[in-house]
Amino acid sequence: MWVGTYHHGLALLQPKNNNFRIFDTNKGLPSDNVLAITEDKNDNLWISTDNGLAKYDPYVNAFRSFNIIDGLPDNQFNTNSVLNDSEGKIFFGTYNGLVSFNPQNIQKNTFAPTTVFSNLKLFNIPVKIDDKSGVLNADINFIKNLTFKHDQNIFTIEFSALNFVKSNKNKYAYMLKGFEKNWNYVDIPSATYTNLPAGDYQFLVKSANNDGIWNRNIKKINIKVLPPFWRTWWAYLIYLTAVSIIAYYIAKFLKARSQLRQELHFEKMKLDFFTNVSHEIRTPLTLILGPIEKLEKLTTENSLANKYAVSIKNNTNRLYRLVNELLDFRKADSGKMHLYFVKEDLVGVIKEVFDSFQTLAEVKDIQYTFKCFYPEILVYFDKNQIEKVFFNLLSNAFKFTNKGGAINLKVTLKAKNVKVSITDNGKGIPIKNLDDIFTKFYQVDQSMGTGIGLALTKSLIELHKGKISVKSKPATQDKAGKTTFTVLLKLGKDHLNEINILPMSQNENIIIEDIEDNLSEIITDNLTEENKIKTASILIVEDNDEVRDFIKQSLETNYFVYESENGLEGWKTALQIIPDLIISDVMMPIMDGLELCKKIKTDLRTSHIPVIMLTAKSAPVHHLHGLQHGADAYITKLFSDQILQLKIQNLLSLKVALQQKYSEQILKLPIIINSESSKDEVFLQRLQQIVEENISSTNLDLAFITTEIGMSKSVLYKKFSALTNLSLNEFIKNQRLKHAVELFQKGETSTLTVALQVGFNDVKYFSREFKKKYGITPSEYLKNKGEI
Repeated sequence: MWVGTYHHGLALLQPKNNNFRIFDTNKGLPSDNVLAITEDKNDNLWISTDNGLAKYDPYVNAFRSFNIIDGLPDNQFNTNSVLNDSEGKIFFGTYNGLVSFNPQNIQKNTFAPTTVFSNLKLFNIPVKIDDKSGVLNADINFIKNLTFKHDQNIFTIEFSALNFVKSNKNKYAYMLKGFEKNWNYVDIPSATYTNLPAGDYQFLVKSANNDGIWNRNIKKINIKVLPPFWRTWWAYLIYLTAVSIIAYYIAKFLKARSQLRQELHFEKMKLDFFTNVSHEIRTPLTLILGPIEKLEKLTTENSLANKYAVSIKNNTNRLYRLVNELLDFRKADSGKMHLYFVKEDLVGVIKEVFDSFQTLAEVKDIQYTFKCFYPEILVYFDKNQIEKVFFNLLSNAFKFTNKGGAINLKVTLKAKNVKVSITDNGKGIPIKNLDDIFTKFYQVDQSMGTGIGLALTKSLIELHKGKISVKSKPATQDKAGKTTFTVLLKLGKDHLNEINILPMSQNENIIIEDIEDNLSEIITDNLTEENKIKTASILIVEDNDEVRDFIKQSLETNYFVYESENGLEGWKTALQIIPDLIISDVMMPIMDGLELCKKIKTDLRTSHIPVIMLTAKSAPVHHLHGLQHGADAYITKLFSDQILQLKIQNLLSLKVALQQKYSEQILKLPIIINSESSKDEVFLQRLQQIVEENISSTNLDLAFITTEIGMSKSVLYKKFSALTNLSLNEFIKNQRLKHAVELFQKGETSTLTVALQVGFNDVKYFSREFKKKYGITPSEYLKNKGEI
């Protein structure tokens, strides 16, 4: 059973399967809107739609469509308007009249048309044979290959079917093999492609006549789309070559960088090793210098022993200078050396260094001269570092000048520079070595020196924004050599960073020298007069047993000495004994000296204790770091026992002065604190406030204040005594008696009343203490009308 549907095509009911088989436009029906159905004598179905008439042949399962082109009055048929008469004629009603025909008289075109290519367009412009596009060299229908450049990426191929019977009903199907997988069925005989990737394709096309008879012979043409030049095989070869070259050089660079890093790492490890060793050397040097200084004093009457002691001391100082030189070189090499410039007399500083070699010149019988026509030349420089520069240069000159030779130092002014020349007639430097003379670890004579002196000298001069150069003629058998080192330093300060410029020293060095010259006498006098009896306690916190024992031996004659071997133990001991002064090393296990110092200075129980830091690191930044943690003094190893004694004496003297200041303030005046007040001043003000607020209470004693302050009795007692040199109980009693006097002066006449108001519950005890302090009893004070 056939069923026509509105907009769903033709349906065939299959009772056996109980379902429908649908025929729609995809199967050849001109429209899915079926309006009428009839059957002719040959079992063909004739179906009218809203888009023409269709014939369905069930034996071949094919549709044949008819429309206005085939002679119909209209493509739009009426619903159910169909008649099949007895003679076999069929009638259909359309919107434009009635149409009738005999199915037997309708012939079918069985000719399968030939397909041909008719035209080619690029960018919608027809391509002509041998035009500038270069695509066609003959008619497109007679060529087998088309080649397009990469920028000819929009083209249209037109084709035609050689069927002229109702040719506008011809059908076409095309496919671009290599790009498409399915046929494209169209009514318009053309195919357009855009942006095809580079590659090889084959265009296929076939056609059908007006009755749908397809030609089985498919028309073909090969199409090649060329890639852009940057995607050709030779371009890829260039890319591969370029990438290979780049990869090679990158690998070479990475390898070189890795090797350089490894070399720098090893060099850094080497320098770090020497630096760490140098720091470690300072500790045993301290242990050598301290006893030697004492031995030098003890052997003044034994000239031979004293001579040996002086020799050991001098060589210890020389070794100390070498250690410092290595450390300075490490800092300069790593760019961490900071110079501080002061406007000083350069001639005087150089003359001091020059004079230090005078004895050596006499011993080696060297003609040693100093020439300068200016009594004073003011230059901005770092004195410590510039001394090292000329010490190294003169030391180098003496090292390579033979006995009986000559060394000359000359200072001249040249334009805006100071020129210092050091000339010797030693063995000279080979010309081939001159360029390497300032290279670190380079030695002309491998048997002498360390190879860092001149490298350090050059670094220091460059940090001064100056220049250093060398000229030399090697010695021969007949003639002595000649070597001249020239240093140029700029005048003024425009070339320097203002941050690193300090005010003029104002004879600071003279003061320091005077102190050093008289250290022994000062310390001896002070210790003799003031420290015959041990009064102060000192805590030594040092992990090195020998250094700790050396310091203890130096101090135990005059002080009570306590020891701790690390910062944590030192902290516990400090809380237990509350020493008068603490000497601590910086580098220690468990807790280092900086952390210990910070805890001491930030804890109320210990904030008043002076702290001296010992360290092997001499750079200003390390000193600054220690002072920022609250250290009162900073001593660099190698240190003199006399320097340490003087530092201790000064800090204890300062402590005595502060005791006197605080005792006067707390007894006479109320302590006023502000944002700049120290922890100790805040502590005393709080203590004074507690006493004032509870002066009338008989419970005001050490135990009461301990509870209010939040500190143990022993620590509170020791801290108050250390700050004021007073007993806390005596202070409370004095405050009570002072308030009693104030009450008498305000007109109070009852001794009992006053005693109770100031916290005395025993009148006799009050009177006895009043007389002990003021020399008269309260009754006598009242009779004298307030006069003591």
